[in-house]
Amino acid sequence: MRGAWGAIALGVLAAGCAAGPLRLTPAEYRHAFFVEADGRPAPILVDGRDGPDRGFVAQAKAIVASDEFKAARRVMLFVHGGLNNHADGIERIRRDLKRLRDDPEMADTYAIFVNWDARLETAVWQDVWLGDARGNVVMTGIERTMTPVRVALELGSVALSTPHALAEYMWRATHATFAAFPEPPPPFDGCVVWCDRYEPGGCSVAGEVLRTLLWPVRVLALVIARWLVVPSYEFLHRRIATLFQDWPAGVPHGRRGALTALMAELPCDRPLMLVGHSMGTIALNQLIGRHPDRCYETIVYMGSACTIREFLEAVPLYMATETGRETRFYSLHLHPVAEAREAMGWGLLPYGSLLEQLDAYVLAQPSHVDGTLGRWRNAAAAMPEMAGLAEGIRRRLRFRVFPVVGEEYPREHGDFDNFAYWRPEFYTGIPAPPRRPIPARVQPPEFRAAQTAQRLTKR
Repeated sequence: MRGAWGAIALGVLAAGCAAGPLRLTPAEYRHAFFVEADGRPAPILVDGRDGPDRGFVAQAKAIVASDEFKAARRVMLFVHGGLNNHADGIERIRRDLKRLRDDPEMADTYAIFVNWDARLETAVWQDVWLGDARGNVVMTGIERTMTPVRVALELGSVALSTPHALAEYMWRATHATFAAFPEPPPPFDGCVVWCDRYEPGGCSVAGEVLRTLLWPVRVLALVIARWLVVPSYEFLHRRIATLFQDWPAGVPHGRRGALTALMAELPCDRPLMLVGHSMGTIALNQLIGRHPDRCYETIVYMGSACTIREFLEAVPLYMATETGRETRFYSLHLHPVAEAREAMGWGLLPYGSLLEQLDAYVLAQPSHVDGTLGRWRNAAAAMPEMAGLAEGIRRRLRFRVFPVVGEEYPREHGDFDNFAYWRPEFYTGIPAPPRRPIPARVQPPEFRAAQTAQRLTKR
């Protein structure tokens, strides 16, 4: 997320150029899926060599057949959010795999990272130049000559509606920053709401003066940003759908969606921990709806970009089934002040995190449940809907709001995965009790072999 707006202009110009293959080690290959914009597997070199078959089905089979997977008790599935590229995914995998292997609490967990092409610049390129976002009609040379006219008309349409949207948004941002926050709503019976302390935020006078002087530039930046984001958000939604595509027999299985191939190969008796950030929670909602027969032990949504309606139509319905009777759900939120005061686009865009921008400019909100779940003000307003759930479901929901101050907490929308998001103390706010080690005499042979291999690797 961070710094993505600054690279959009250069990224759009380079979006049409083919990128080279991704270079992974065998261990990294067994922990990650890389998906192109059309749902196909990204070209990958493992130890500098390309294998005979790099389709998702073959990769899923390799994961399930590995000794490390067989020794694991559960699987952690992580799906990142928007404005991420494959380079970000490789960096995240290498960083988090090391942290997971060094964490004794995760010795029995096998991590799988799903990396989909969430670059805004490629979505803009395909929308403006290729025409893919407009009914899958690929524009010809003659049609492309009209692209400048179409872009000018779209910018004009966005500009006409910008003053009203800007005034409404700045009012909400000012109110969120300077007004005293009321006490959070009391927990409903069984629906635990974990709210850390609320502290009114402040602002830099010099910074506000500079932003006021740059007002004309900020309005122009807002027009361009709205023109980029509004159509591209729908296009990113379509890219998430490619994770679940399942083509008929006879079509090369490389065209099968990454999550469809993975779920077909995962053993049904292996519990899963689902972790999603931002738009990744949209994919997890679809995963839960398509595979309600699987055991999702823990579900963690961080700064969720899915709407509250999408959440209510997926997660609570699953938790009401026999399979989901023990599932626990955790929703993590930035403090409302941190959400409202996050600066994007070198400070030229209006205040607000990506969720604030989506609620203000992209999502149509006929009711309060059509806002993003990850924005705490929306979630707090939807607590009556949460209270209407069955008691057995409410008791397994937890919402955590992080303080606005402190380096040990996320302070921006893109900060969540910089922390140990797999640790219970992070997503519950309650330190986990020390786990008793499994006696060696009752450990399965595969588990002992995996532990021995890990110790030899560390040496």
